[in-house]
Amino acid sequence: MFKVKLTVNKSEPYAIGPDGVINIGPKDSAIIDYTIESPEADMYQVALYKTGGGLPSQRIPVTGGMNRRVYSGRFKFYAQDLGSGSTTSYRIWANDANGVYLGDGGLKFTIYVNSDMQYFTNRRLFTPDSVTGEEPCYLSLSDGQLYSYTTGGPHSATIDLGLFTKRDTTKVEVKDGVTTYTLANRNYLYSLSASPLPFAHYDISSWVKRGTLFSKQVTGGSITDIVKSLVPVLKLKRRQKSKPSTSLWCRQIWLLLIVCPWLPDNIFILKHLRESMALY
Repeated sequence: MFKVKLTVNKSEPYAIGPDGVINIGPKDSAIIDYTIESPEADMYQVALYKTGGGLPSQRIPVTGGMNRRVYSGRFKFYAQDLGSGSTTSYRIWANDANGVYLGDGGLKFTIYVNSDMQYFTNRRLFTPDSVTGEEPCYLSLSDGQLYSYTTGGPHSATIDLGLFTKRDTTKVEVKDGVTTYTLANRNYLYSLSASPLPFAHYDISSWVKRGTLFSKQVTGGSITDIVKSLVPVLKLKRRQKSKPSTSLWCRQIWLLLIVCPWLPDNIFILKHLRESMALY
């Protein structure tokens, strides 16, 4: 009893291997390509059970004329059915003619569906230090890592943007023949592919340029409002098509150079190649 043997064949990239674990994207699929053997009793049914479930998710009859001691098959799973960010586990076991459990080979299969959105907190960019180059002024949105000029080179292929500070004239007043200018430091984001670079104190000519593009700023609000407006990613893509700003620095829908001054509680939509990201 319970001498059932279960083996898997990693017949394609998204087939689950012997370790029983796989990570897939929200638009991908996974398969279990398996062979189940019952050396001491005939199998009349192979069943797929979802961990935590009651009844089998699928039942495969092993009918007359088939080898009831060895059976091979495939189960396929779609990420959109499992759910973005989900973790789902399954077992495959055999039953005899009376529906009695014969065994599952001791294997469990777990499918992790990666979320279509990653959320990073407490990532702080600083004004570049033109003396030592040690302040983190570059950000990778794929993994949330911050880099300085001294650490960014080897990781430049993952860097999505840089930050620099510029002293702007925010107000001009003329009174009694005297002109008064009000100046303020403003933070700007830029793509490392911009030409010319708006911040030229660092030589990044040997770095890989990711080619990030920016949209106009979108008024944010609370973090709850942001999550509601940006999930799912489809809504993010709709915002990419929003009308361009009339600001001096934001006349294009997608900017390679400088975006508007970074204002509190606002969102930038960024993209490169086929990926879309949001920065709050």
